[in-house]
This record gives sequence, structure tokens and C-alpha cells, in this order.
Amino acid sequence: KLLDRIAGRTETAVINFSMEKARDFAWATAERFAPLSGGDRASQIDQLDRDVEGIAGVVLHPGILISSVNLAIRLGERGTVPEIIDILL
Repeated sequence: KLLDRIAGRTETAVINFSMEKARDFAWATAERFAPLSGGDRASQIDQLDRDVEGIAGVVLHPGILISSVNLAIRLGERGTVPEIIDILL
């Protein structure tokens, strides 16, 4: 509830924007890989894996500010995971 009060509809806009960007990136990646074969494709996949690993590192270790916000949100949550999912749906 606190996040909704602070962010309002911003949260939904950010999620929608992120999903749109993720779909665009997936499509662009498929188009980039489609004409490749053999070693060229393997090399591009390896590079993509390294890029995604870097992003995953930021998600897993977001830093003190984001971690503090996440902690505050978690402390305010009530109920079990299934109950929270039901509320979100």
C-alpha cells in the first residue's frame, strides 16, 4: 500500500515499459541470430550469455539503496506467498 501511495501508477508504467523493452530485445536477438550458423552463432550466444550474466549480477546485488527499499516493502507485506499472489491477481 505504501508503494502504491508513493509511486501511484508509475509502478505499472515501469513494468509495462520493461516488458515492452524485453519483447523488443528478444525479437531483435532472434533476428540477429537467424542468419548466423556454426561458430558465428556460438560466439554470439556466448557474448549474450556474458551480457545477461552482468545484468543478473545487478539484479542479485542491487546495492544498498534498492536493497533498503526492498526490505521496507518486505517488512510491510502480510500473509503467505499464495495469499499475496491472490491479492495481486
